[in-house]
Parts: sequence; C-alpha cells; structure tokens
Amino acid sequence: MNQSFMSMTFPLAHKQYLNNIMHAYNLVAVHEKAGLDAEGHAKRGKRGAPMSVNRAIVLMAVATWQATIEDLTLAAFALGPNVGNQKKSNALLTEVEKFSTPATHQVRGLFARNIFSPDQPQTPFDPAKAWNWQQAGGRGAGRSTHDAATIANTLDSWTHIRHAVAHGHDDLFGQLAGQKVCDVSVGWESHSAGCAKGVPLKDPALAVSRQARAGKNPSLTLADARQCLHFFERLTRVTANSLIAHVGAQHHGNTKLPWRYSPPRK
Repeated sequence: MNQSFMSMTFPLAHKQYLNNIMHAYNLVAVHEKAGLDAEGHAKRGKRGAPMSVNRAIVLMAVATWQATIEDLTLAAFALGPNVGNQKKSNALLTEVEKFSTPATHQVRGLFARNIFSPDQPQTPFDPAKAWNWQQAGGRGAGRSTHDAATIANTLDSWTHIRHAVAHGHDDLFGQLAGQKVCDVSVGWESHSAGCAKGVPLKDPALAVSRQARAGKNPSLTLADARQCLHFFERLTRVTANSLIAHVGAQHHGNTKLPWRYSPPRK
C-alpha cells in the first residue's frame, strides 16, 4: 500500500478501481475468443487454458474489491473526525497494510474501527446496512431480492474460493465445508455474538453453472467467473456510495462517481 490517507481521495479510489476491474473484463474478452460452446464451456481440446482464465478472473475480481476497500477506507478517514490524530492515523495505515482477507467480518471491522461520521463521531460506518439490491433472475425467473445476509454469504464464499484458487487447490468448493458467515443483522459492537449465530456458507455459483456439485469438484465456468465479477462490481458500487454519504463526501461532488466499468465497444 503506497498511498497514504493524505493523498487518497474518492476520485482517485474510483480511478484505480476502474483500472483494476478493466483487467478482469479483459480476461473475459480473452476467454470469449478462446473457443466456447453455447453454454459458455470450452470446446473439446480447449479446456485447460480457458479454465485457467476463469480462475484468473475470480482472482482479479476479489483482488480489486480488496484494493478498493483499502482505498475507500483511506479516502473516508481523510474526511473524518480523527484525521488529525497521529496515533489513530498510524494505526489505520498499519491496519490497511495488513488487510489481506476482504470477507464480511474483516471489511466491517476495518470500517468500524476507523471510519466515523463527521457529524456523529461516535457512529462507525457499517457497509452491511447498504447491502441490499434486486436483480433479474434470468430465464423468466423474475427479479430477486438480495438482502445483507445473502450478500455477506456470497462475499465470504467467493473469498474462500479465491483462497483455494490462489493456493492451487484442486477442490475449490470443498473450502466452503464447515465455514460460516457472521450474522450481519447484529451490530459490529456485538460481532462476537453475530459470529456465534453464523450460518453455513453456500456455493455462490450453483445457480449459474448448471453443474451437479454434489460429491464432485467441477471447474469454474465462464458463467461462474462472470457472476463473481458482476457481484463484486455491484457490491463495490453500493458500498462506496453508502460510505460517501456517511462521511458527507457527497457535498464535494463525489456522488457523480459512477463506480461502473463500461467495456469499450467492439
């Protein structure tokens, strides 16, 4: 981490986010040219390389989320009530440098310990309060609502799969067995109780891969990788916009930041 809270701003965080997520989209484009069938699976004889690209897309998507959370934290801290406190500033920089697992518990904790509203300095930022959206179900299924609990589960599932990919594990989805996600309906001040009430992680790709995962270890498909990428795009957008509002940064024109990458037209 080579940016301090003195130089990081929301516009710069936004710019760096777009630069990073662009590479994930470039990987999707590479895969699309690699020879796929109508279902998004590699054609015979072309399985190995495209499957590696799918893993790289997941790595890039989660890495972009992690880097953006770090940048957003620094930008928000610079506008908060503790920016002049050298001890707290140094503690934040140290914590950001050690931040390596961008899962629900860790992300909430990073914000809760460091980001407060200028108008309400005792009120920490909790991103989970903004984690709610609707999206099309596809194939005539209609729109579905994703609440904070569902989003937290998906986030933690992908971070565990990222870990499995990064460490070269063959069994990606076996990493979810026995893992739980903390109850985000419980405030951060009671996070221990929330984690005690955690629910088991679910396979986030089950709805799109159409592969029987029971007792098997299927590879990540392009559909899986796309779902991961789109999930983190939306999660970044709602988290960033909520954080900007929490610290009052919208008064400086930051609400105009789209937090959405538009691939160039072919």
